[in-house]
Amino acid sequence: MKSKFLIVTLVLLALCTKIFSQTIIDYQTINPTNCNIFSPTINVNSIPHKTVLGQPTYNTTNKSVILKCDYTSNFNKGTQYKLLYPFKQGYTYKITINAKNMTTAAFGNVYGQIGLYMDNDNSLTNGNNSCNGPEVVSLTGSVRTINPDFFVDYDFNFSSMSSNYSTFYVYSTPVPGCTPIIQNIEIKKITITETPPTPTFTITPSSLTVGCGSTTAQTFTVNNVYNSPGTLSYNWNLGAANNGWLYNGSAAPQTFSTTSNSIVLTPSGTVGITLSNVGVVPVLNNAAQPALTCAVTVSNTSNLPLSINQPSPVCGGGLFSVSGLPAGSSVVWSASPPSSVSITPSGNNATISNSLNPGGYVNITAAVTLSNGCQQQVTASGVYFGTYPTTATYTTGSSQATTANSLNYVPPVQTIALTVNNIGAPNGSSYTFQKVYGNSNIFVNGKTVSFSLGNYSQTYPANGTITLNVTAITTCGAVTSSYSFTTQGQCGGCFGASSSYDVSPNPATNSVKITAIQPAPADAKTRVPINAIYKINIVDMYGTVIKTFNYGSGVAQATLNVSYIRTGIYTLMISDGKTKYEQQLVITK
Repeated sequence: MKSKFLIVTLVLLALCTKIFSQTIIDYQTINPTNCNIFSPTINVNSIPHKTVLGQPTYNTTNKSVILKCDYTSNFNKGTQYKLLYPFKQGYTYKITINAKNMTTAAFGNVYGQIGLYMDNDNSLTNGNNSCNGPEVVSLTGSVRTINPDFFVDYDFNFSSMSSNYSTFYVYSTPVPGCTPIIQNIEIKKITITETPPTPTFTITPSSLTVGCGSTTAQTFTVNNVYNSPGTLSYNWNLGAANNGWLYNGSAAPQTFSTTSNSIVLTPSGTVGITLSNVGVVPVLNNAAQPALTCAVTVSNTSNLPLSINQPSPVCGGGLFSVSGLPAGSSVVWSASPPSSVSITPSGNNATISNSLNPGGYVNITAAVTLSNGCQQQVTASGVYFGTYPTTATYTTGSSQATTANSLNYVPPVQTIALTVNNIGAPNGSSYTFQKVYGNSNIFVNGKTVSFSLGNYSQTYPANGTITLNVTAITTCGAVTSSYSFTTQGQCGGCFGASSSYDVSPNPATNSVKITAIQPAPADAKTRVPINAIYKINIVDMYGTVIKTFNYGSGVAQATLNVSYIRTGIYTLMISDGKTKYEQQLVITK
């Protein structure tokens, strides 16, 4: 009596010395009672079966599975079931189906087909449990035409599986175009012959670069790609007795053997020595396999975990050092941009001072030469030196954010939101806003101040102008910037003939130059330009004259020292000896 369990036969092939296994699914060993024999799921020789389409039945005389098929109305109808079997990537399979076509007709034999294909749907919870005969079957996979009247072996060959599969399907279908007639294709036995691939081994890593003077342990592993069965050992070869490696704490021998597929080698750390390649020959069932090699190179750069210590915050500079520096090492410091800081070496440390005004980002690099001659470079990127300058953006109404200048002409009766950005400043910085000129109320919310400007008025203080001092308080100190806003119409004609004089720069910090525009020819009698400058008064927002400049018989250009005048908006009262002209002047610090 044949066994109801999985039958596995191992055969040694004399020609190719490959081991193959066979799984035999013998339907002569089952005695089903249901009309649909694979519903519910049953195991045949330990292989789960499940009906997918149609109604597999059983021939108790031939001890075979019956798969009915028919060709009607341009449809291929048949019966299909699936089996669970673990097909392995890289393996070769031959599936042999012992089958025959039991149908004949008066006009001659009618041929049916058996198809077979694979996938990874190993679910057995779905399927067909009905007993309603053939259903429409899609033609796919490999197909064999089944001869009538006698059982014959039909081979389906699958060479070197491209991936793993868990399921294969068997189905029946008539040869398309045959006269419609229901056919019975019967299967007695399915034999799966599994042939493993040629044993294949790889080494990991296949190449390795070791830093100069490194003593970091390295692991080398041989991989059995197809899990070829058998007894394995490994013959390692390091090329020479003086190979630069340590093995188990001692100088590694040139050759040695292991039963483990991994070894750990440690570079000796000796400078100038060349580490040998790591070679290995896997031995499977006493048969040597192709040799494997990991190519090893030694760089002149070490890979120690070095880093740069720096002041926190840097502000104007401070002492920089290399963390993790071995004894006997030397350091050369540099910066990029090169003129951004001044560097004063002190042994392997350096005092680095800010040369930027007011500040900026710098990359600081330490080029390290170790005592063994190895080299390494470590960089601290984006180090901010100096104070943290403030910039600001503002929005008016629904307009997009615009970078704020010292003086901006904006539409009247607009709500303005000024937001400060303190470049590079760490979290925790604070901001203060001080109104130094203007009637508008200000509303502060964190880094943003909002206010509304009215129409310009020539009475002082003008309600169309506001000046703010913004102070950023950071770990590197306080930085104050001044921002002024004026509604449209205040300049460019709002003071009458103000265009007769050019005021530059405006805003001004230390000095301002007033120039008569296109001076007229000299008067024949006085020989003085008609719009020459005789006198200039600087008037504050309250109408107080805070400084007067007299120029005797008149000049075409005057330079005023305003370095001592505090931030604010002032009026220049310019006299040409006959007429007074007014021009606005903004002073910022």
